[in-house]
Amino acid sequence: GIPCSSPASCLLKRLSGCLPCRSLLRPARLRKDNVRQGVLCWFCCRELPCDAAFWQAVQDELLPQAARLAPFSDDPDRTVVSGQSYGGLAALYAGLHWPQRFGRVLTQSGSFWWPNLQFITDFDLRDTLEPGVLVTQVGQGGRTASPLVIFQEAGRREADIAFVNQQMHDALTAAGHRAHQRVYAGGHDTLCWRGGLIDGFRWLLSDAGLPAASRD
Repeated sequence: GIPCSSPASCLLKRLSGCLPCRSLLRPARLRKDNVRQGVLCWFCCRELPCDAAFWQAVQDELLPQAARLAPFSDDPDRTVVSGQSYGGLAALYAGLHWPQRFGRVLTQSGSFWWPNLQFITDFDLRDTLEPGVLVTQVGQGGRTASPLVIFQEAGRREADIAFVNQQMHDALTAAGHRAHQRVYAGGHDTLCWRGGLIDGFRWLLSDAGLPAASRD
């Protein structure tokens, strides 16, 4: 991929569609050969997996620009950060590190194996592998001042992703976060995610998911 001028401009380019990812990874199933050849776009590999500079740019550059076009709440209980695959990893990372800005997280098929590719290339060894970085961080003290509210889902037909999502769900629950998990009958596919995106936003922003002070 071609480097962008800033993380925020990269995000805007990604929102319009990453052609390398769409063409090489459709239906978004990461294969061994693709992993070994490094077949992932520059944006996905560098910006999405747990990148503090990227999320700082989102808050300092992108959100202020968006607010000038369409004002929105900065209440974390009314703000959902969402993503799929690497984006699901990034969304939860943002919530854990900036809970004062992102209080609601919608993560679909999150790549919580990152950066341990052995969960994909050697899944039979899953019980002996070192957990992903974010799973480890949550397990070692991933509490925030106020518990996050999280909608998390993965598919039965993406065994590696489902496995690491269960690891993450267990860690989040133990850390005191309110995490709603569901498993759908499908794989690593946008057709599966579109229904979960709607359901997730509905659940996260419903009165049942908000503290009493925010329901008025």
